[in-house]
Amino acid sequence: MLLRLVEPEKATAAFQTGLRLAQPQAVPEHLNAQAFYVVADAYSGLGQTMLIAASHQKQFHKKQIEHWQSAQSFYQQSLKTWSWVKDPGIVSPEGFECVPPAIVTQQLDRCWRALRRLAKGDPENAHLQSESYSAPSSNARRTSSSIRAD
Repeated sequence: MLLRLVEPEKATAAFQTGLRLAQPQAVPEHLNAQAFYVVADAYSGLGQTMLIAASHQKQFHKKQIEHWQSAQSFYQQSLKTWSWVKDPGIVSPEGFECVPPAIVTQQLDRCWRALRRLAKGDPENAHLQSESYSAPSSNARRTSSSIRAD
């Protein structure tokens, strides 16, 4: 919702809060599936904020590359977290919508393609990739509030 309302700073803060709360519980020893969903989804949300920032045309070439690289890194961290979840779904154990690994993979591929285009010196078309995925509208708010301390 915050990303759709063009409030990337608030969305970023919400995703970072979700990470801060969930990361300590998202370890294999705890077997807290909800924590893994929150962490994976928060990383993909942070990737989406960077992807949006990277798509802005009126910025320096170097800054655009930095945004795409950040998006790429966040999507990679999301996929790494998803690897700990057996049979991940689009809804977390507590019923919150999340960005599934297949979509995260698509967005990661989008980053790779954009970075290749930028490396070839085509910044104006770096953002022209396959259709953009729009995260569920409630994602940013739910990420920070859907984790409970056990």
